[in-house]
Amino acid sequence: MTVQTTAASSHSQEMSLDTLGASAAATNKMHIPHPHDRILEIRNMGDHSHNISSVVSFTQPLFRANPSEIVFDEFEPLKIYEKTLTFRNSDAVGRRLKVLPPLNRVFSVSAPKHAGGRENAKIAPGMEVSYVVQFRPEEAVDYAYDIEFVTEREKFVVPVRGWGPQPKIQLPDHCDFGKIMACFESERTFLARNVGNKAASVTFTTEAPFLVLPSTIGLAPGDAVQVNVKCHPLHHGKVDGALMVQYGNLPPQAVSLAASVTDADITSDKSVLVCDATYVTLSAQKVFKIRNNSDIKVRFELKTNSSRQEDQDQREDELVRLDELFDQECQQLRSADLELSDESSDDEELGMSVSTAALDRKYQRLKKQAVEDPQLFKHDIFSVEPPEGWIYPGGEAEFLVTFHPAIAVEYITSVYCFVQGRATRIPVHLKGRGIGPRVCFSYAGLNLDEVYMNTAYEYKAELENRGEIEARFQLNPSTSTYGQFFNFEPETGVLQVGETREIKVSVLSNVAGSFGEDFAWTIQGSPNDLKIRFQGEFVGPEVGFDMDVLDFEHVSYGFINSKIFRLCNASPIPASWKILLDGDGQLLGKEWDIVPSSGVLLPHGKQKIQLDFVSHSLKVYDMCLKLAIDGVGDAIQTLPIMAVCEAPRVSLNPPRIDLGECFIRHPASHDLELVNNSDLPCRYEVMDQDEIQIATGTIVIDQPRGVIAPYQSLKLSVTLTNWRLGMTSLPITIAINGHDTHSVVDLTAQVAGPQLTVSHPCLLYTSPSPRDS
Repeated sequence: MTVQTTAASSHSQEMSLDTLGASAAATNKMHIPHPHDRILEIRNMGDHSHNISSVVSFTQPLFRANPSEIVFDEFEPLKIYEKTLTFRNSDAVGRRLKVLPPLNRVFSVSAPKHAGGRENAKIAPGMEVSYVVQFRPEEAVDYAYDIEFVTEREKFVVPVRGWGPQPKIQLPDHCDFGKIMACFESERTFLARNVGNKAASVTFTTEAPFLVLPSTIGLAPGDAVQVNVKCHPLHHGKVDGALMVQYGNLPPQAVSLAASVTDADITSDKSVLVCDATYVTLSAQKVFKIRNNSDIKVRFELKTNSSRQEDQDQREDELVRLDELFDQECQQLRSADLELSDESSDDEELGMSVSTAALDRKYQRLKKQAVEDPQLFKHDIFSVEPPEGWIYPGGEAEFLVTFHPAIAVEYITSVYCFVQGRATRIPVHLKGRGIGPRVCFSYAGLNLDEVYMNTAYEYKAELENRGEIEARFQLNPSTSTYGQFFNFEPETGVLQVGETREIKVSVLSNVAGSFGEDFAWTIQGSPNDLKIRFQGEFVGPEVGFDMDVLDFEHVSYGFINSKIFRLCNASPIPASWKILLDGDGQLLGKEWDIVPSSGVLLPHGKQKIQLDFVSHSLKVYDMCLKLAIDGVGDAIQTLPIMAVCEAPRVSLNPPRIDLGECFIRHPASHDLELVNNSDLPCRYEVMDQDEIQIATGTIVIDQPRGVIAPYQSLKLSVTLTNWRLGMTSLPITIAINGHDTHSVVDLTAQVAGPQLTVSHPCLLYTSPSPRDS
């Protein structure tokens, strides 16, 4: 919505017109609402007319009012004022118009006047009808009423206003600041006078870079007040604006504002300031000046950033950072709150609320500090004094730059001087070079050649200060594999000018290998570390076997075989050793046993070692013993092991034993010969009978198990005791080491019971004689 304004002088002229003219002028200048804003009700045309179609939009009444708003101003109480209100039929057919009597005693509307002279008659298209609006004010106050009119399609209103005595403010049309300076507040003053007959509350508004004081005033008729308008431009060029003046029910007045902005004649005597080369821990000072050649007193501030936009960006970044920190701490508090059990006390919950409130206050305070921070120049190496102040017309400000380098490097930065009267900040580039202490070792590196491990060595190096200032030194810890075996004493200290300090270097390693270590020393004030290099090789003990191979040749399955060898130390240092054998079984499955398998070998000493081997597999063995030396390696030397495991060849003689006829429960014996036909020892074992066999007959072997030497034989006595009659056949099962199947000898016998014979097949009994009896 556009607000129409009038210039201050034209507004005063309009206020001095007669009543009718002033009313018309005010009506034309004031905001007139769009007609559709005044339609109160849409009616059904079919209830009031046969012509229900219309060429007039529903957003507008069928009759167009002229004027659209009636205004009575500069009236006197108890007098009658009249104005004519005319309506034109905007439709293409005749339409009726009716006025509803006003419900206000100060306003009245006369009967319509039109060409036909008949009241409530249809108004032809394009024709007009007139009403006379009478206004009878009772006192000098403002009146307002909306008169309602009804057509065949809608009900709409025409506003009627009666403005009582009005204030009239005299103001200038223009306020020209002329040529002013950027970033400097210029001020102009003019007089605002109320020449009307009513007190007014006047409001002044404007936009940057202009500012008006006071912004609101009260003026009684005939009073006047000074109005101060300030301009604080930030950029060069033409600046235009408007001072809006609003009072009463009148449209706002506008006072045009204008200024031409230029830079004040304020300069710096140096754009680049180079400080003398300065030793670290010391400082140097230089001066630059800023001269004010203008006729105004200006304020200055030394800034880190080159523009206001950079200041604002930095401030916004800081606020974002604070918001992130606040969210993180709130999340931590919420996490702690969730860990509270349901049985947590009210005191704990109250404590959480207090913590949250305290956290919010903390960050509100930090944000306020960030917003209010003037962002003056801050730097770790350069300091400039004074950071802020005033420069009088024709005067100058002297700035003391102090350069205190931290390390020996080139420093470059800029300080920007914000001065009132200039749109841009005056840059002064600061440069300086730091000089560090001159410290060196007596040698840059040392080759230690071969160094035995587990043996302490000591070396010396001299650290000398050749500079003009004291030097603080400190060893940087080494995290490398071999660097931890070096120890320096002292590791930190202070060297006065010309002083030389002896550094003891102790070396003790428990790991073998080649090394080349650079040890860095931090020299305070120096950008680079001072380094000393040690290189060489940590040598382990020379330990080896006295044999090239352990060859067990052919071995018999399941028999223990042993070999003896020696471990020899040819070096002057002891050796902690261990012999490993990969591929051996576990627990009962182990085939190899090393005695001893570990120990410490003295310098130039020897160790006797026995390797026991019990083969559990028929195969060819090709393995290696591995020698591990602590700090040297897990397999610095290997000893091959070779063996072939075979099963002995054994024959049974006879392969079948027939005991012939045997008596039941009577032992019968026979010999069984075992013949070893190989060059390997043989281990045999006669297997026990099962219960079924024992029920038939019991077999007893005089040597149920034993060992047969190579190419030897062994006779076994086999005794059978039968428990059943008839033909008996029992197996003798013999297990031979290395053979998956058992050898079986069949033992057979014909079992019979005792055989009895009668010497007299018939006995004759006779009666004895009497004499015999």
